[in-house]
Formats: sequence, C-alpha cells, structure tokens
Amino acid sequence: MFALYGKNPRCLWCGKNNRKKFKEITMTIKKSDPQQESAIVCSEKCEQSVFATCQFIERNLFSFYKGIALGIVFGLSGLLIPIFGQKILFISLIGVFIIGLTFLIFPFVTPQTVKMFGLRAGMVFGRISGIVLLLMGIILVFHLS
Repeated sequence: MFALYGKNPRCLWCGKNNRKKFKEITMTIKKSDPQQESAIVCSEKCEQSVFATCQFIERNLFSFYKGIALGIVFGLSGLLIPIFGQKILFISLIGVFIIGLTFLIFPFVTPQTVKMFGLRAGMVFGRISGIVLLLMGIILVFHLS
C-alpha cells in the first residue's frame, strides 16, 4: 500500500486526515509493470485527481526525462569555457533555465516527497522548484552576460 508518512492514514491527493470517509483505490503506476499499488483517498474528487495525475505522469514521463537530459547537456557545456571562452557561458546557463522550465511544466517529484506531503502538495513543490530554477537561470544569464 502506498501510504503517506505519519501515525494516522491520510489521503494520497490532499493529505487530509479524515478517518471516517477513506476509500481504498487500486492504481497501476506503470503500464510496463502490471503490479498495482493501493492507496487511500478521502473523496471522489480526490480519487479522480489521483487517476488524472497518474495518467498525466505516465503520458509525459519521457518528455520530463528529455528536458532534464537536455538541461544537463547544456549545463555541461560550461566545461568548454577554457576552450571557447566566456561566450559558451550563456549556453551553459540556459541549461538551468531548461531544467527549471521542465520542472514547471512537469512537476514530478520523488515518491518520498509524495509520501511526506501528498500528491497535490508534492506537485506544487515541484512547480515552485521549477519557478526558482527558471528565475535563477534568467537572472544569471542577464547578470553574467
């Protein structure tokens, strides 16, 4: 069972501790892995949100990986500064911007974060991290250019 951290059971989506109205749901995390996980939700709305989010993650996980990989490639171009000079620094800083944009569009977080805060709060945390990285990339590009 995919349970949130804490003494009392909490809803996977909203993280509320509503002991009276819990409903156990079964979901498939990956299509390639037929193993199913069970979790608890407190309402029909939370159940629909969990399933919609799981479908969104399943559809866009490869795009998330591509964005992170592209950001890392751009970021590692900073290793070429001794060869090409400061002009390559701009490309390197764009890597931070790309990773921030990736987290803003696809706010996927680790299972540990979801277990600690709930799925909705975890995604909000992912979006906030994306905004911070995006702003940091923009500020560094204009400050160092």
